[in-house]
Amino acid sequence: MTSTDEIFDEIYQTDLVYEKDCFKLCDAHCCSGFASHKAQFKFMATGHFNELPLLPGEYEYMKARGYLEQFGDHDHRVIPFELSKRSIKYETIVSRKPGCACNHATRTTICRLYPLIPQYDCKRRSNTKPQ
Repeated sequence: MTSTDEIFDEIYQTDLVYEKDCFKLCDAHCCSGFASHKAQFKFMATGHFNELPLLPGEYEYMKARGYLEQFGDHDHRVIPFELSKRSIKYETIVSRKPGCACNHATRTTICRLYPLIPQYDCKRRSNTKPQ
């Protein structure tokens, strides 16, 4: 069985970019692009900060590796939701750092996947087109 740390090690060692060094060519487009789309997510707050969704166990992984320092003054939000007989958690990291919240090499999984942000509607249709 693969441990959570091994899974995140593999994710964090994979540089998912469409154009080599693209992050050097823009003005934090990933964060500013994500921020403009976060209004579509009912759970995410609005304001002058970046709120990045996390996978289960990702915050603890980043903490153990010292990756949280990149976010400066930040909050870790965990919102439990009861669904029928099951409870799930919606987890984010909220950074007040201006511009891009992450360092490229230690960015969160959602930042690695951008511009592919899954979106779901109440009719259970999915749409994973680039933003």
